[in-house]
Amino acid sequence: MCVCVQNGTVASTSRNEEYAFKARNHSSAMEILQSGQSWYILFFAFLSLWFALTALRRSKGHQLEAKEQLSLALIGMVVLSLMEIFAVSTNLWHYVPGDWPMMLWPTYFAAILFGFQLLKLTESVIRKI
Repeated sequence: MCVCVQNGTVASTSRNEEYAFKARNHSSAMEILQSGQSWYILFFAFLSLWFALTALRRSKGHQLEAKEQLSLALIGMVVLSLMEIFAVSTNLWHYVPGDWPMMLWPTYFAAILFGFQLLKLTESVIRKI
């Protein structure tokens, strides 16, 4: 049993009605647009650092490695999804129902790409030492 407010009217509903209510009133695109400013700062920081490291490595003659980056990003997204499920189910952290930050997933993706480039740059520096 849950209490939902729609158009100023308070109604007692079941869980299924609550999920239907949320589905009607939230779309993924709108949730991404309504994410806090700090999510965008974090996302664009990772994305710009990934781009900068990619450009730096390409200028030194390294190949693009698109398949490796995409593979690592997809595997990383699966691992991070499992981490999120575990953390939420064990109350390590908590999201208000229906308020999962959709900007989390593009940010994770950009962070994984940045991590790949950082790892490759570190490998090339260590090889030279």
